[in-house]
Amino acid sequence: MQRIHSPTPVREAGFTLIEMMIVVVIVAILAAIAIPSYTDFVMRGRLMDAHAKLGDLRGQMERYFLDNRTYQDTSGALCGIDDAAINMTANYNADGGRSFDLTCAAATPTTYTITATGIAAKGMSGFTFTVDQANVRATTAAPAGWTTSANCWVVRKNGDCS
Repeated sequence: MQRIHSPTPVREAGFTLIEMMIVVVIVAILAAIAIPSYTDFVMRGRLMDAHAKLGDLRGQMERYFLDNRTYQDTSGALCGIDDAAINMTANYNADGGRSFDLTCAAATPTTYTITATGIAAKGMSGFTFTVDQANVRATTAAPAGWTTSANCWVVRKNGDCS
């Protein structure tokens, strides 16, 4: 029996090594662009959460002042919102998903400062935001590459504020 040979060789189905390497390079380029953008997006969300909680605690302090004509709690040692019956900062700090620890320094009858300090394990190390009775918002500390501000809460590396 005689064999019949095809004039052109039959190509096997599949991908060549070069085609696979091109795909790997394209995926690596996309990842190099997407991962830093996603990380910045998550960080900005965490910053906004801290800012919202600071604003909420400031509102609580102002309500306490309207009711009691002082920012101090009944013992005179803590911020009014830290009164045992309310304890807003403890409620915020009990959240396991938080990215910032909130504190309210011992208030005087007419002043207070609420501070949000970034938690290192959540990638927020170095950030510290404050607000006081005059609604002065400050970024008192920021990681390397970020800007601090005496009159706003920074939300981007370039110094943009909220």
